[in-house]
Amino acid sequence: TNKSLIDNVTVGGGGTVEFNGWAGVASNIKYVGGAQSAFSISNGGNNSNKIYNLTIIGSSATSYMISIGNSVTANVFDNVTIITTGSGIQIGNPTNNTFNNLFISAGVKGIELIFNGNNNFNNVTINNSAYGIFLTGTASTSLNTNNFTNVFINNSIKDAIMLGGQGTMANNSFVNVTVMNTNVSRYDLLINFSSVNETRFEDFYIMNYSFVGTGGSYLFKNSSTGMIKFLVTSVNGTGINLTNDVRIGNNSATVVSGNNNGLNKTARITLYGLKTNYSNPQIYRDNTQCPAGVCANSTSLNAGTVVFNVTGWSNYSVQDAAAASNSAPFNSSALYFNSSVGNNQTLENFTVTARLIDPDGNSMNLTLYWFNQSATYSAKNYNNNYANNTVVH
Repeated sequence: TNKSLIDNVTVGGGGTVEFNGWAGVASNIKYVGGAQSAFSISNGGNNSNKIYNLTIIGSSATSYMISIGNSVTANVFDNVTIITTGSGIQIGNPTNNTFNNLFISAGVKGIELIFNGNNNFNNVTINNSAYGIFLTGTASTSLNTNNFTNVFINNSIKDAIMLGGQGTMANNSFVNVTVMNTNVSRYDLLINFSSVNETRFEDFYIMNYSFVGTGGSYLFKNSSTGMIKFLVTSVNGTGINLTNDVRIGNNSATVVSGNNNGLNKTARITLYGLKTNYSNPQIYRDNTQCPAGVCANSTSLNAGTVVFNVTGWSNYSVQDAAAASNSAPFNSSALYFNSSVGNNQTLENFTVTARLIDPDGNSMNLTLYWFNQSATYSAKNYNNNYANNTVVH
């Protein structure tokens, strides 16, 4: 079709609604179809379409109900319902397409992305699919910067979120994602990809997970309290509760590497909303001061938003350490005078002897006061950095 506006249309009996060389608005479309794709935006030149209130009920187990071809960009789908025994949405090589308010119940795959990127999926529910979200790269291609926000995946028969294939993946994000009731023999999150870097998970509820092979680099974030960014591309391993194994709380960052040693890697921690008036702030590891060489801050620990690196994993926080003791030095014995008459009156040269003690073992300076009839006669400073337990004359 090449109309600029389609509204309030019901399509039945099979076939495909295909946008070919068309840019316009379609709304209130219901498709009840047969054994093939329902809705297609063909290759090239099909940009900036807006499709609202789309319902697709399909019976093709081998087709995608919405298929977007190569070099298609800036299309918007809003308020889409897909119920099919096949797959929901497939995106081949498009960029900058947006899908809002999706409900998908698909027998095979809910959403599949093959390569390219910068596509956005917001407010998505996927029920009863084999795979919920399936990102699969191909050799010599990239699949980057796709964003999934406010996603609920329920009752997946295979893996709820799957990243696999070849090529490269980078900067894909999953924000406010909840996965529930996945087949107990499969994974809420399976990453089986040769190069996955800077994948971000924010405010997530994910249980069973597996990072296969040599691994990748990941960023985990709590939007209220902070984030953990792994600084190496070798994070891997398997666990039964990702939400528990990587968690950021109020002034607290924890990775339970005992559950998955593949998480015990160098990382950068950012903590939000900390105090800015600590008197002696220190980084703590498991409630004791972090050893030298393990923690290194790159901001002031009184900055409010504090950033520091760690070499391995446990629990980290910023706390106010007890101030180092600084007891007053003192003379450890009665002053000794060399007066021949046995008191503090003499016409002789007068010498006083004292032993200087500092409980903290610090070096000391000395001020000597001479008195005449209780009035200060003279005072002299001896700033000689006397060692502890020194006898001075």
